[in-house]
Amino acid sequence: MSQLETLWIINATSKNLKLTGVHSTLMNQWSFTDIQAQSQSNFAIEFKQSGSGAKADVTFQLEGTNTRFQLQASDATGKQLQVDWSSTDPRQYTVFPPFITGATAARVRWVQNGTACVLIQDKPALLPSPSQLSNLGTQWMEHYSDVIHNLTLTEMCIPGTHDSGTYQPDFVLGREWIRTQSLSLRNQLNLGIRSLDLRIGQNKPGDYIITHDTWKTKYSLSQALTEVVDFIKATKVEIVILDFHRFNILNKGSSFDFDQLKAQVKSTLGGYFVPAPEGVGKTLFELWHRPNAAQERIIITWNDDGSIDRSYMWPGVDQHWYSTADSQDKLFNFLSADFTNPPPRNKMWASCVFRTASVFQTPFVNAKDLRGKVDSWFYGCADWSLKANILMTDFCPDYNNVIHAAICASLLNGNKKQSLH
Repeated sequence: MSQLETLWIINATSKNLKLTGVHSTLMNQWSFTDIQAQSQSNFAIEFKQSGSGAKADVTFQLEGTNTRFQLQASDATGKQLQVDWSSTDPRQYTVFPPFITGATAARVRWVQNGTACVLIQDKPALLPSPSQLSNLGTQWMEHYSDVIHNLTLTEMCIPGTHDSGTYQPDFVLGREWIRTQSLSLRNQLNLGIRSLDLRIGQNKPGDYIITHDTWKTKYSLSQALTEVVDFIKATKVEIVILDFHRFNILNKGSSFDFDQLKAQVKSTLGGYFVPAPEGVGKTLFELWHRPNAAQERIIITWNDDGSIDRSYMWPGVDQHWYSTADSQDKLFNFLSADFTNPPPRNKMWASCVFRTASVFQTPFVNAKDLRGKVDSWFYGCADWSLKANILMTDFCPDYNNVIHAAICASLLNGNKKQSLH
């Protein structure tokens, strides 16, 4: 079984990438070619299954310049792939994944048998580049602000999760059908997720928790929202979308009290959300340069027309739900139809990139079965990722790499939009 099936190298510069050196020891697959300007190529990589000592490197150089980078593979401490950017000037080029403070190499993360991306592109010289990062996921919007600042939220490809707050079900029986994530909301945000799908359950008026349909979790709404606020406090420019998507009555003898729910949401998030009239349709640059932008970086979207308060709530995210996608082929066909004729870029919408659970197939089993496939559909320069808005998946990043794919797509979209002006 291979450790990395496909590596895409995206050359979004005006110069050809020339292959200047290749070395390999004990690798099953390690073969590369030149990559033309404004194009991308994919290469198969595979470590040998037995023994140790497999290592390899390959060097690319931008034609007519001293700019080069090197991919390095080694199984000395576990099968790893990294890219050394030490000969690439960060003032001239945007690279992905970025190297971190105090180092010149960045690890290329992959899901077993999946797809990974390395990107280099010309940098629009409009804004000063932010400082080097120690954690890509926590601050990727800040790190790449000079490339994506000209995009609206609907023009971005945003990594999101489905039923985001279900990592701790409040049931023993059936817990594996309730759970669609393995991480808390804060940990998801730290890894790069920027859109959270929240289903709200009412135990009684004023008592709200996160649910999966009517199945309870141990996540109170207060705890969930506090984790998001704490993330905003710990970052400088990151924007988080809270998709309040479904509202469930857990005590059948009562009606849903939207007024108390909205009061709690507004009280907890007060001073941290972007009111819809001030934000809808704005670019990231405009959102970041609002008077209170240092704190106001949460987008509250509300999927109930009867209770929405348009003075601060944004329209609900249009989730493209493929309810009969109980197989890989069906899911692929639904996605293919969507991206053949995607929605216009005037409203946030989400692709539900997961198989429908059944009696025999839990969300975990479905996510594991899709390992590698989702990455191959949404690698960073794929047509689908360039057209997507929000990518919602289960068990991210355990069994898919859409966080990295979405960041790459947003970089390419930002660069393309800038080149058109």
